[in-house]
Amino acid sequence: MSIENLFWDQFPDMKPSGNGQFKARCIFHNEKDPSLSIKLPEGIYYCHGCSAEGNAVTLAKFLNVDPTPYYTLKRNSQSINRSAITTKKEEAVLTVEERHYFFSQQANEYNQCITGLIKAGKTGNYNLTPKTVSDFLLGYDPKRKVLVFPITLTNGKIFALKYHKRSFSGGKAVWYPQHLICNYKKDVLLIVEGEKDAVNAYNMEFQVATNTTGAGSVPIDMRPVEGFKEYIIWYDFDKAGNLGSRTMAAAVAESYPDSKVSIVDWRYEEETYQLKDGHDISDLIKDGRSDIIKSIYDNRQQYKPERKGYMVNNLSYLMLSNAKPNKPIVPNLLYENGVTIFAGTDGTRKTWFVLDMALNIASGHDFLCWKVQQKPVLLLQFELSSGQLKNRLSKMLKAYPDYKDFQHNLTYMALEAEDRLFVDQWKKIRHTLEETRFSDGVIFVDNLYSSTDNISDIETLMSVLSDVRYLCDKYRVSMLLVGHHIKGSDEQKDLHKDQIQGGKPLTNFATNVFQIHSSTLSRDLFVLKITKPPRDESCALDNVPFKLYWRDESGSFNRGAIINKIALHFLEPSERWELKPVKEMVRYASFREDPVFDRNDLLNHCKEEWKLLKDGGSRKVSRLLNTYCEWGIAKKLKNGQYRLNLEELYELLGADT
Repeated sequence: MSIENLFWDQFPDMKPSGNGQFKARCIFHNEKDPSLSIKLPEGIYYCHGCSAEGNAVTLAKFLNVDPTPYYTLKRNSQSINRSAITTKKEEAVLTVEERHYFFSQQANEYNQCITGLIKAGKTGNYNLTPKTVSDFLLGYDPKRKVLVFPITLTNGKIFALKYHKRSFSGGKAVWYPQHLICNYKKDVLLIVEGEKDAVNAYNMEFQVATNTTGAGSVPIDMRPVEGFKEYIIWYDFDKAGNLGSRTMAAAVAESYPDSKVSIVDWRYEEETYQLKDGHDISDLIKDGRSDIIKSIYDNRQQYKPERKGYMVNNLSYLMLSNAKPNKPIVPNLLYENGVTIFAGTDGTRKTWFVLDMALNIASGHDFLCWKVQQKPVLLLQFELSSGQLKNRLSKMLKAYPDYKDFQHNLTYMALEAEDRLFVDQWKKIRHTLEETRFSDGVIFVDNLYSSTDNISDIETLMSVLSDVRYLCDKYRVSMLLVGHHIKGSDEQKDLHKDQIQGGKPLTNFATNVFQIHSSTLSRDLFVLKITKPPRDESCALDNVPFKLYWRDESGSFNRGAIINKIALHFLEPSERWELKPVKEMVRYASFREDPVFDRNDLLNHCKEEWKLLKDGGSRKVSRLLNTYCEWGIAKKLKNGQYRLNLEELYELLGADT
C-alpha cells in the first residue's frame, strides 16, 4: 500500500488546504472541526489541536499496520539541526523523532547554562534545587535571559520549549509536566496558573500541574490528568485568575464527575500581610508565608457547577420570601429595576424632558407634580456634546438654587468629537458601570439608536436588550431608553406603541412605555400618553393622554389637564378654518357667562360674519357641530343645544379670545 493510499484509507474526509496539504479530523483526540494537517506524498502529519505528529511509519504503527514498506521513506533525523528550523510551520512538519531530537539538543544546552545561574542565586521568584531542575528538565537561555521549560509527552519525549513569560509556540494548551504527572499518586492534584507556580509548589511537595497557555485556557486533551480523587485549582489573586479557576474547575468537573473539584479561597485572617492584585502562591513561598499557604489550602471551597436550568421552589417558599414588587421612582413613568421606553417625534424636546426628569430624581424634587424617589442618576448622552449639555443645564439649574447639595448625585457622559456613533456602545457602558461602581440608581440613555449600529436589525436589537437586562439586574439600576417614532407614523391622529422604531420586540421587552407628541395648537403645548403601564401596577393614566406645557425660561415642563379628545391636538393646517366661527362666538360676553348655544345661533353667526353658508348651509353647520364634539370643544345637550368647553377654547385660541 502506498503512502497516499494509507492516508486516504484512514482519512477519507481529507480536504485540500493549499500548498499541497490536506486537512482532516484528528484520530488522536476527539474533535468536531478538522485540525490535522497532512502533507502528501511525503506522508507527514501534524495536529494543531493536540500536537500529535509523525509520518507514514508512526501512523502505520498506530493503526497496527506493517510499517516496513515505509521505512525507506523515513527521513534521517540526525540530519536535522537548529538552523534548519526557522518557523512554526517548518516545525510542524517534523516527525515525532525529529522534533524530539531537535528540542532535546536545545534543552540539553539550556540545562547546562542553569547550573551557574543557581550558584549565582539569580533565579528570581523560583526556588530551584538540583532535584527540581532535574525533574522538570529546566534550562536557561542566556540570550533571552529567561528560564526554559521543556514540554514533554507522558513518555518523557520533548516536543516543544516554553520560555518564561513568552507565549507558547507549541500550539494550543497542553498539560505540564506530563512526564511527572503520569507518575503521581492518584490522590490530590494541585492545578496552578503557570510554570513558575508549578515549580515552586512542587518544591513544597505538592503534586502539581499547569497548562502552557495561561489562566483563560483549558487543554483539549484532559487524559494526562485523569484518575485523581481530588483536583484543587489555585490560580492567581486577580480577576483573570478568578475567572480562569472557574473555567478550569468546570472543565475538570465535566471530565471527571466522580472526582472532587475545589477552588482555593484567598481570604485569610492575617492583618500584617496584605495581598496585592496579582499575588500568587510563588509570592507566598518567597515571603516565607507557609502559614498562609496552609490556611488558604485548608479553606478551599468545593466547586459547584453553575446552574444550567431554572431554580424551582414550592409555593410556601414564595409566600415566605421577602420578594416585593418594584416601587415607582416617578409614579406612572419610571420604576425600580425597570426598563422604560420614552419615544416621540423629532422636535418634541425629548432631551429636555429627560434632563428635567433626571434633575428632579437627583435632587428629590417633585416631577410633573408627582413625588419621586431620590436616586443617583447617570446620563449617557449620545446626541449632545459637553458644551451643549452644559448650556442646557445652565439654563435649567436656575430653578435649582440648591443644586450644589445634589450635584454629586448626577453624573454624565456627553458626546465628544472622537466618539463614534451608531456602533455598539454597550461594551463601553458595561465598563463605565464597573469602573464607576454605579448602582441603585437610574440610567438615561439618549438615545437608544445612537448606542448601536442598526436597531432595525432584530439580532442587533436583541443583543442590546440582553445587555440592558444584564446591567439592570447586575447593578440594580433602572434604565430609561429614549426612542423615535417610525417615519410617517405621525399621520395617525393618536399615540400608540406600534409607532416606535424597534417594534413589538422592543415594547414587549420594556417594563413600561410612554410617548410624547407636539400639539398643533401651540408650539409650547405637548401631548404625553402612557401607552404601556407596568404589569400589576395601578396606573390611573393608562392610555389617558394629558397635556404638557413647555416653559422656555426654565427648560422644564408642567403637567396639564387630561385630554378627552386627542384629535384636536393633531389638526392639520387645512382644518384650522373650522375654528373661525366658534372663535367669533366666544368673543360674545353672553357665551362667557353661559356658553350654551344651538345650531341656529351658529348658523346665524356664520351668515352674518363670513357669508360662508349659502345654499345647504344647514348641512354645513351640522358637520361643524359634529366636528366640534369630536374635538371636545363642544358637548351636545338636550333639545338641540350645545355647551362650549371654554377652558379648552381659551387655550386653543389664545390671546385672541
